Amino acid sequence: ELDMAMLRRLEKRILVPLPDTEARNAIFTHLLAPHAKEANVDSLALANLTEGYSGADAMILSKECAMRPLRRLLAQLEDDEGNSNPNASTDMGPITMEDVQAAFKSSKPSARLYAEKYNQWSEEYGQMS
Repeated sequence: ELDMAMLRRLEKRILVPLPDTEARNAIFTHLLAPHAKEANVDSLALANLTEGYSGADAMILSKECAMRPLRRLLAQLEDDEGNSNPNASTDMGPITMEDVQAAFKSSKPSARLYAEKYNQWSEEYGQMS
């Protein structure tokens, strides 16, 4: 919460809306390529599933997708007791649709919880043009 004295000193107050499907597609294409393309992960389908996600939410989801192959690799390289396996393959592998589905379970959109509050603030204090 900003007090009125601080609000008066802000030169412009602009509400930046959530990214649309095209923008989210561009985010996922940039962040997940080329590892997701190897496994035919469709960034447009992913963009369609993430309505209400902010750019930061999409980035967190992408990071979680990218970490899953690394976690699989680490599990191959070490057994349950933490001993290394010298015969294990060091190929990390691509991001799969299963990775994407698992990432959705742990990454939820945060911005839509505050969308109404941001819109109200923008109407009350935002720039009129």
